[in-house]
Amino acid sequence: MTQKGWVRVVRQNDWSVLWPILLERGSDPEELLVKARFDRLLRQPEHCLVVALINNKLVGYAWAQNYGAHLRTGKITARLHDLFVLESHRRKGLGTLLFNAVADWVKKQGITWLQWESNYSGVPFYKKLGYKGDPCPNPQTPFFQIEFPI
Repeated sequence: MTQKGWVRVVRQNDWSVLWPILLERGSDPEELLVKARFDRLLRQPEHCLVVALINNKLVGYAWAQNYGAHLRTGKITARLHDLFVLESHRRKGLGTLLFNAVADWVKKQGITWLQWESNYSGVPFYKKLGYKGDPCPNPQTPFFQIEFPI
């Protein structure tokens, strides 16, 4: 059976499946507190939360936030907070689908600067997408950025 992966915007009823993934990613273990943050985030249009599915099973997510205009540069700035796929479903293109969904959201929001940090295990993934991280400010978590044309 061929596994078909796809990405969509998170839904309220995804919580019960997303929660164990957040725990695996390293979430605060207090489910009620995290669920309250999840509920607030869903009501805030400056957040993008998308999920990856294979054969309708939720197996990953990405979360980005629009911070608005940067004080010094005026660039509309967003941060990619998380991009995570369960280890058993990696290397199937889902990370790329999640990243592209965030990039599409960024463009639709008129955001001109996307930035994020990655742990070293994620560096080969971003390199495959064509991005090279800067070891500053923290050499353990390279800094990445993309500028989008206005």
